[in-house]
Amino acid sequence: MDEKNDPYLIEACLKKDLVAWSGLINKYPGLIYVSIENRLKKYGIPASSHDIEDIRQNIFSDIWKNGKLSHITNRDDISYWIAILSGNAAVEHFRSRETRQLQNIVPLYHKIDGEELNEMFPSDIPGPNDELARAEAEDRIDLAIESLAG
Repeated sequence: MDEKNDPYLIEACLKKDLVAWSGLINKYPGLIYVSIENRLKKYGIPASSHDIEDIRQNIFSDIWKNGKLSHITNRDDISYWIAILSGNAAVEHFRSRETRQLQNIVPLYHKIDGEELNEMFPSDIPGPNDELARAEAEDRIDLAIESLAG
């Protein structure tokens, strides 16, 4: 990579120069990919190449839309900044995805039209009512056996 052109590339990208933007995208895709992959491995987060590519695209989009290049202090070599940004974006991607998934979870005892969900869906696992009915049936059977024996 030719870091000596980074300050010029950054300035042009900040001015929304599409040719410079294309140059930035073509200059650092490998570094971004490896940075994402390494950070996810460090935290034990499994990710497919499709996930990594989505994150990479989101990074470029975020840099473009939010003018993040203006925050770089060392414009002579932005590879370190890009690597850190990429790793952080990867972790944040999975953290926000996990948060969205947790928001979609409905508790089993959530009520819909006055009826609990656990009562609406059949299950092979006995619930408290099933256990009570079983215990009562056992008691009746034991009493019937005792009355026959006695």
